[in-house]
Amino acid sequence: MKTLLPTAALLSVFMSSCDNSTFDITETESETSCLNVITRSATGSKDLQTQVFAFDMDGTCVARTDADSDYRLNLELGKQYHITAIATSGTCYSIPKDVSHESVIRMTGNEGWAISPLEMARTDVTTSKSTSTLSLQMQFAVTCLTVELTGIPEEYDSVMLSFPDMGTGLSMSGNIETGGTVSIGLEKRGEVWTCDPFHVFPGTKDKQEFNVRLIKGDTECITAVSTNQPFKAGTPYHITGTFADGDFLIEGHIGQASWNTPENMTFQFGPRISESGIIGTDEGGDSDTGDDNPVSVNRIPTPTSEWNGHIVALVYDADGNPVSDESEIAGMKQATLLLISLDDWDKMTSAGNESTPDMAAEAAHGYIEYGMDGWDIPTETQARQLKAAYNDDSNGTGSTSLSILNAAIVKAGGVGIETVDGSDNVRYLCERATRTFCFKSASLNVTNAGAKTANYHLRPVRTVSVKTDGAS
Repeated sequence: MKTLLPTAALLSVFMSSCDNSTFDITETESETSCLNVITRSATGSKDLQTQVFAFDMDGTCVARTDADSDYRLNLELGKQYHITAIATSGTCYSIPKDVSHESVIRMTGNEGWAISPLEMARTDVTTSKSTSTLSLQMQFAVTCLTVELTGIPEEYDSVMLSFPDMGTGLSMSGNIETGGTVSIGLEKRGEVWTCDPFHVFPGTKDKQEFNVRLIKGDTECITAVSTNQPFKAGTPYHITGTFADGDFLIEGHIGQASWNTPENMTFQFGPRISESGIIGTDEGGDSDTGDDNPVSVNRIPTPTSEWNGHIVALVYDADGNPVSDESEIAGMKQATLLLISLDDWDKMTSAGNESTPDMAAEAAHGYIEYGMDGWDIPTETQARQLKAAYNDDSNGTGSTSLSILNAAIVKAGGVGIETVDGSDNVRYLCERATRTFCFKSASLNVTNAGAKTANYHLRPVRTVSVKTDGAS
């Protein structure tokens, strides 16, 4: 649950991945300053431990939280601080004991990669009042790689990949330390040489290179690959290749994996040192998923399913009509998905509120989920469609389509849609925060929002156009 209080300031937060987010500061007068920090994980994973650090302008750490404590920092009034939040697995990354703003986080292994990801959020804050609440959206600070190679002759004993000029660490200020080489050995599983997903600090060069080493006793066959772009933090790369007729045909694509929006790339290279391949990439905007640029999928997702870390609430056909029948959806080549946010805001005001008319719009428009922005308040039409599909008439039995949707949301790391608060029905904002609807009523009515009410809920939505592979 996210609670947005009336804000004294709405500021832009620049993350380690160069994405933008927002935080809200609510302040009351006092002679001391307490900063309460709320973090939203990039994955919703509970396996990562979060720590928050406050540094003065000289870079000295003046306050920090433990991984199992409340995220509360006691700071001196009237000063500016760098705030850094880190979410890691304690066994994969090390943070210096005497940490400063330029201290470097490193992976604990000698190979330059880690099994689990690293998340980071950073911002600056000035303590001008007594109590502040800071909300931070965490972003991935590493790249995720997986590799699958097939058709490699039986004569080769092992296969290694090496990535030169990769990052060796990440400072608390968000700067990548470079100059290291990442090496990973592939494991033969059946006919495939592969590895589990692994995470690396991206390099800073414009073009990333890596080498494939086929090893037979004391003999090595090395092939170099050069990309036309660097590996990006927050983006998973899945590299697949086939050895055939003395040459490798390698195709790569970037899977969503609950990270950034996919990109596609293909490249070829041969097994001799003198031959190298160039990766060609079709790049698209991270948020451009409209009708003119639909996202390619293997099959059209169904309502209540998870798609790239997001939850699908509705599926529309070419005429804009919601479709719920799975067999009908299975035959569709193109569709529009209505995603519903994992987060739920309470204590929201409507657009008619004199003090905070933009509260809901700012929350929706500033929302970023797994690297995807472009979220908005549901329209009245969308609200009616959501209510028709997920009306909770179970009388507490929990046997409705809403319970299925909520189970999917919770499984993805989110907060379920609420229907009642005590004896009152929970009402969600829609239509630019001028109207409201609820999921606990047999009626499909949508009513005007009150100007003085301050306990509405908000659930942003996002439309995405998709098409199956091969669809025109």
